Amino acid sequence: MIFNTAYTPGTGYTNRWGAIYYNSTKSAINTYGGAVPENFITENQNYLFQLALNEPNVLYCTGNTKLIGSNFTFTPWEEATSGKGGAQSRNDDGTFTANADISAANKVWLIHNGSQYWNGNNWSNVGDNCFATWTDGHPYAIYTVKEVVTVTVTYKYCEEDGFELWEEDVEQAANSPVNVPASMQGGNMYSISTEGTIGTEDCEIYVKRTPNFTFDASVNFGNLKVKNDATTTETSAITEGQWYMLTQVRGSETPVYDTGSGNTLKRNPSAVSITQGTDPDTITQYLVRFFNTGTGDAKYIQFATGNFWNDMKSSASNATMFLVYPARNTSANYDGWAMNKTTDGTTYGDIVDNNGAGNTLAYWEKGQVSTGGNNVWKLYPVELIDPSATSTVELDYVIFDESGHQLARLANKLTGYVGEKVPELPAAYQNDFVTYTYSPSVVPPNNRIVGVTAHYNLPFELSEDPTSYDNAKWYLLTLREKFCTPYNAEDDEPILGHIGYYFSFGGNPVTGISVYSKFEEKYLEVGSSTDNYQADYSSEPTYFSIKKNDNQTNGFNLNIPGTNAYINLREGHISTWLSAAANGEVGSCLVAMTDADYMRMKVQKLEPYFHNYGMVGTLPFNSQINSSLYQMYMLLLPNPTLEGYEELKAAIHRNTIKLERDKYYIIRSAYSAFEAQQGETKTMRYNPATGTIIWGTEGDAPEYEVFQVRSNGSGNVLYNPMGGVYLNNVNGSVTSYSLGAETFSRDSVGIGQFNIFLARWAAPLHAHGHRSGAGVSGSLTNWAGGANTASAWYIIPQDITEIEMITPEGVADGEEVVQSFAHTEDGQLPPSAGLFTISEELSKGARLDTVASRRIAERVGYIVSGKKGERIPILPILRTPTTSVEVPAGNLLVAGDSTEQTGGFIVAYKKGDRLAKFWKMNRLTVPRNRAYLPAGSPTRGLERIFGGLGDIEDVTAIKDVNAGSENENANAPIYDLQGRRVTKAQKGGVYIINGKKVIK
Repeated sequence: MIFNTAYTPGTGYTNRWGAIYYNSTKSAINTYGGAVPENFITENQNYLFQLALNEPNVLYCTGNTKLIGSNFTFTPWEEATSGKGGAQSRNDDGTFTANADISAANKVWLIHNGSQYWNGNNWSNVGDNCFATWTDGHPYAIYTVKEVVTVTVTYKYCEEDGFELWEEDVEQAANSPVNVPASMQGGNMYSISTEGTIGTEDCEIYVKRTPNFTFDASVNFGNLKVKNDATTTETSAITEGQWYMLTQVRGSETPVYDTGSGNTLKRNPSAVSITQGTDPDTITQYLVRFFNTGTGDAKYIQFATGNFWNDMKSSASNATMFLVYPARNTSANYDGWAMNKTTDGTTYGDIVDNNGAGNTLAYWEKGQVSTGGNNVWKLYPVELIDPSATSTVELDYVIFDESGHQLARLANKLTGYVGEKVPELPAAYQNDFVTYTYSPSVVPPNNRIVGVTAHYNLPFELSEDPTSYDNAKWYLLTLREKFCTPYNAEDDEPILGHIGYYFSFGGNPVTGISVYSKFEEKYLEVGSSTDNYQADYSSEPTYFSIKKNDNQTNGFNLNIPGTNAYINLREGHISTWLSAAANGEVGSCLVAMTDADYMRMKVQKLEPYFHNYGMVGTLPFNSQINSSLYQMYMLLLPNPTLEGYEELKAAIHRNTIKLERDKYYIIRSAYSAFEAQQGETKTMRYNPATGTIIWGTEGDAPEYEVFQVRSNGSGNVLYNPMGGVYLNNVNGSVTSYSLGAETFSRDSVGIGQFNIFLARWAAPLHAHGHRSGAGVSGSLTNWAGGANTASAWYIIPQDITEIEMITPEGVADGEEVVQSFAHTEDGQLPPSAGLFTISEELSKGARLDTVASRRIAERVGYIVSGKKGERIPILPILRTPTTSVEVPAGNLLVAGDSTEQTGGFIVAYKKGDRLAKFWKMNRLTVPRNRAYLPAGSPTRGLERIFGGLGDIEDVTAIKDVNAGSENENANAPIYDLQGRRVTKAQKGGVYIINGKKVIK
């Protein structure tokens, strides 16, 4: 038996709940401090006790025969003490139930020598939880330890009709309840019921599953075989219940497969061909089908193994809902399907991607996909037929062009099923530039020949004799948008009419295309056995397979049939890339164009200038200029000429925005995925927390997003006024010194888009952590990339007002000056400036107060400090309709409004003075960008601010006293009293400047 305290822990007895045991080390009875797990008790015999049959009321420990006590009696525990209840209860099957409600019938007081209760107590320094006699003991529950008998239970998992799916053996206690294994639980796809009970002998329990869905998810292929080769992809609509093979082309094209229930789904390491006559039972792991869930557009996906697609794993009884919809794989150049996890049939959740480690599938980002790479999949329909239900015939295929010329005859016959659609031509004959019609279209019982007509839709015209100088159709040819000569592809524009740039095409898209050089008077030739096989020429044609390439309009690939050798641009040479990845890759993209096509293409490349404005390299926001240039463009487009193109191009470039030193800009990412994914644009900015230049959401911290282009003597450098720092590393680190900054250069990668290079790095600045457009913010790094990538940037001019600090004669260059100031809107001054207000302290009079934030409120008067002649930018701040800069409390300074003021004070420098002073005004016109102390302001205390009070009685004009306003008048037109404009005011004369009479 086991004695377990029935006292609930608490009120100082938290360590006295648990079973008692014999402590052989201390020769004492202890209690285990806490509820004891079953295996710990049964594997430690010192927890087991027995009463001797021949010695009533004498207690022995079965793990040690030592007599440990005598004269034990058991007194029933009264219900009145139920407030102390609660313990572990040992069940008949050997398990324990924690905190069981133990009845008084099996709960007792354990009494020694008739009067003292046994209780847990530390009384003789032999350790905690000692079992000792005490007059007020705890009740104990007695549990009888029984030998547990186990039996083998065979669980059989079955369909409703009794068809057995699999079985699993489990060891369980005799007479125990049915406990269905986890692998047979119903999940969200099935409900389960059981038949049978567990007794004292080995037995079988039948677990029957009932679908929770309306579609038929049973898989039984019977005599079915694959009808035709699975070579054509489905791109328009998914048929419910139709079997498909689902593939991806990263590295090489391979299918998804079921790795077994509970395991992560994977892509097969190698390609799998599903051919006519294949037994589907041998490829169940590669076959998938889709069922409508009834929840929006969501679908369940099932493998032919019977398992379902559950998140990224296979499951016998659970399935995840997915949205499956058309998308375009732009990197591998095909139309396919994207898949998103969904909870409601409408929300595009996690995207299914093939980018997991070890060929596993994984989720990548969220949201609907229109174009992509690793997350756009191919679906190959796999049609099945029962061969025993129809007869077959062997068919000969003969291919003709539309003129009836025979192009090819298949070497091997294809098997057709009588009455079914004739099998399509093998994959080797399929490409994007030819379609076929079959005659007959249905397999007849007798006719053994199928005539196939090929219909071409090539992006160029074939020449009957491509070698004919006069009769062949000649084309300019580009590779990766670079114009081809016989051996190279170059950035230089072609010389129209020069034979070195012209090629013709022969052959056909069924058996192969040949390429002939007008200059070499031979056919293009490359090898397929080695990578980077550079172009050569031969008198005998080499025939290439042709495939579509979407990187350009009318783009195409050429490759050696049956190989992965593709024509590709390699280090400026026409060469080969021996890789499946070259299919559809930008470096493999060829385009053929006539002279007229070429001129039209050149003119059309100017068209984006009329959609992008206000950035370096684009036209400004000037409707009159842009309208005139666009009219020139539209007149030229129908009949483009080289002369007209050059004239329009020159006119556009004369009017584009140029990068200028000392001007201000924001640098916005040109990565279009940011706006597509988040609806936001991203800009570079200074991060005061890290002391580095980073990128983040535009407008979140506008004062830190403004950069100024400066010169450090070696070239242009990027200066952040708010940080007071220069960029000096591609990782965003900065320096306070212009000479320590890295100069930058830029390369145009598109209209208004630039790669920005720092001097010591070959790759341009890049938005690290962009996460394909899902990144919110991140650091800078360097990485190669063209237009619309995370390495492309817009440089956008900013209209930043500057405070031009005055230049008093008495102040040395580089020393600090002060001047009054006001602005028409809220703004932020950089750390290089000081900002002050004047308030009144009752005991001391006027007081100069520092505005630590350097944030200015619109139409509020301030005093600003900075170096003599310095130009201080007023940076933008984050503004909302409900927020504005707080006006400094108690500020006595008032913004000027171009009206005459008398009686107040203005801070200014007298000619030759080193310190500014407060000068009394007498009909002084204060401009809107200046501030003053109005009449009635306290004079006490002004003597302690700057140079104190001025010694001239009053000021009627800024003449001998410099408050900075002469800078306003410096470029203003000057008129004499007769209204005639003069070039220079003579000393002693009276003139009208800015509408005021001024005595010089």
